[in-house]
Amino acid sequence: MKWFNIGILLSVCTAAQAEDAPDRRSLADNMIARAIHHDGRLWLLTDSGDLSSITDNASERVEESVPGPVLDICQSNRKLYALSCDTKACGNWRLNQQEQGQWRLLTSVASNGEQILALACDASSNQVLSAKRLIDLRGSRVSVTHLSEAISAPYVAASLVTPTAIFLGLNSGEWGGGLRRITRATGKVTNVEHLDGGLCSGPLSSDCDPVTGLAVIPWKPTCVAASIGIVHFAARGRIVEVCGQQVTTLLVKAYGDDDMWRFKDQDQDQDQDQDNEEKEPFPSVAFFGLNARGQSLLAVGIDGLYEINEDAPAKVFTLPEFREVDGVYLNDADPDTILVLTSINRRRSVSGAAPLFVRRGE
Repeated sequence: MKWFNIGILLSVCTAAQAEDAPDRRSLADNMIARAIHHDGRLWLLTDSGDLSSITDNASERVEESVPGPVLDICQSNRKLYALSCDTKACGNWRLNQQEQGQWRLLTSVASNGEQILALACDASSNQVLSAKRLIDLRGSRVSVTHLSEAISAPYVAASLVTPTAIFLGLNSGEWGGGLRRITRATGKVTNVEHLDGGLCSGPLSSDCDPVTGLAVIPWKPTCVAASIGIVHFAARGRIVEVCGQQVTTLLVKAYGDDDMWRFKDQDQDQDQDQDNEEKEPFPSVAFFGLNARGQSLLAVGIDGLYEINEDAPAKVFTLPEFREVDGVYLNDADPDTILVLTSINRRRSVSGAAPLFVRRGE
């Protein structure tokens, strides 16, 4: 398959199936920003703030009634949380918890007119991360840490909470995005990247690489893996490993079979590169999701599902077929994972639908 077919292929397949659906939803409903599996249901949040759910094996999608537009959702300790606005003007953020089919208000925090970046959960608290503050919510207790610098991000594709930090994967499409680390104790913001010279060089560039997924590496629990993916006419991506400030490539794979899209650095000095070593292939597989399962990392690429293990070649499995549920296309046949097609990347790059990776909740 040629590189330029992938975005068209996914979008055409989706459109063709949708034409047969009697109750097709609007395009905006396919702009899925977050997907979580909790309590036997797949919860879907669009970037316009609409929350809906699909019960396991069901054929309909149910709109969820959360007061105000929903800004983000997260899950921890078998509980589902939603951060919403109190009014259209969003003077306050409301943290809500799902209980027995109802949403219960836990606490409210003044927004100060700031942009919300993420609602991140861990075992002990909920972390509301805005452009200027890290707000720790433990029951009714509110603790605020001011960030060392403001973060402006059009789209936070992934967040990950560790005992000491919060990582944000930013997706600006063709304009990159990159990875930010916020130290929880101090609010220090660090731009995590590794360049090997000029613009877009190296395994992680904030100006060129959209970070689409994050996970703790099972065989290196103090390190984080990040998936990178973009389909903007051509496909490009990789999986990288982040240990402190050190960033290295875990996996990169050529996409397509046309040699004209491989390149070698013909301009390097011969003394520096006697063998004319080949750089990363182009185009390469774009990755749009990442999670840990047991001692493996699971990644969603545009050409299949990848299982990455320590000291072993990555295994690749073919992407399954998707079924349509009220305008959303998903595959929920696997007992451990669910794939959901989203068109949200079309807001930032010239691409079709891409699969989101969802791990089944407990």
